[in-house]
Amino acid sequence: MDNLHHKPGKIAIGLAFLTLFSLACFCTAPFTGQISSSDVSTGSGPTMTINPGSGPTGTTATIKITGGNATATLQPTPTAAPTGPTLTVSPSRGPSGTTATIRVSGALPDAPVFLELDPGSTNGTTDGDGNWTFSYTFNGAVGKISNIKATIGGAGQQTATATFEITGELEQAYNAITDILSDKGGHAEFIRMLLALILDVSPGSIVIEGPDPWVTVTGEIGDNGSFVATGRGTVAGFPDIAVVFEGTISMDRIAGEYTMGAEGGLPGGEAITYLVIGEAEDSATTLASGFFSLFNAAQGAGDSTRMFEMLHPAVPELYGEAACADYLASIVNPEVSIEVLNAVEIGGWIFERDGRTLSVADALSVQAKVHNGGDVSQTELHLALRPDGTLGWFTDCGEAQG
Repeated sequence: MDNLHHKPGKIAIGLAFLTLFSLACFCTAPFTGQISSSDVSTGSGPTMTINPGSGPTGTTATIKITGGNATATLQPTPTAAPTGPTLTVSPSRGPSGTTATIRVSGALPDAPVFLELDPGSTNGTTDGDGNWTFSYTFNGAVGKISNIKATIGGAGQQTATATFEITGELEQAYNAITDILSDKGGHAEFIRMLLALILDVSPGSIVIEGPDPWVTVTGEIGDNGSFVATGRGTVAGFPDIAVVFEGTISMDRIAGEYTMGAEGGLPGGEAITYLVIGEAEDSATTLASGFFSLFNAAQGAGDSTRMFEMLHPAVPELYGEAACADYLASIVNPEVSIEVLNAVEIGGWIFERDGRTLSVADALSVQAKVHNGGDVSQTELHLALRPDGTLGWFTDCGEAQG
């Protein structure tokens, strides 16, 4: 507002000289801060009024300048309209196992947040400035893009989305076993492929290595985790033997057919094909870490309802749903968090409490540290697959039902 421009005469007039003209002006503009008509000095010359006289950021007001027959128009400088909440992930890409910070900002203050992850979900509450943060560990095959969505203030209120991409920088080791699928030439007894071997895999442009007589293969991974990898090497003293390994891979599992002598080269020109199945060395630890990342978020938000939803069904079966819900509401503590040290698959496990036992399938034994304020203790916890394929946890809810 430092100058008025009267286009026909191309005269620039300083605001201090408005007393020399008779002016009438109506214009509107949204203000970026508190403003009132008292901000404008008046005297014997033209007068300025603002209606309404005050308001919060974003208020649109009418500015009126009067004082004679001539007119001039003030060109207001508009401000950008509010864009709503934003959802950011930092970093937004990285190898499987990357822990990223997910941040909601510019949202409704003190509002509930429902965060949809890939997989799973969690809840939280924005602070007085409309911000909320959450740490999450992303796992998956190279190239996987996880879609993340935050709903703030309840369904249909405010939403924001973001993504995280799994890159191919992580090396993974698999404990693999082999079995012969085809050996028309009878070469297996000379090649002596190990019954169990460690495969070192570098995802992305996949490189799969193993101990002799394994021949290193390289290839590409498709969006669905499928791959075809090839290589050449010496097998049982025969040089330049072509090898093809075709199958599927994730950060937890690798499976496929490994063919030696795919282009001949072995005596008689007959290839030998192995079935190869491997489980990631740390797959159980990865799963447990992902589970307790969500569990810690629920505990940190004081969300005992979410903690109840994450229980294995054997627990409410033993104690009753009401007893477990009341118990968790009484012990939820935002200062408590669980750090997974390692986990192993133990298969069947007996959940025993108060003289009653329940047999649980597909269980994990988890060695963990429990952080409670400044105190740290180490303990063994258990997780097991629920009917929907997700993991559930176990606790003592009081006295078992009769």
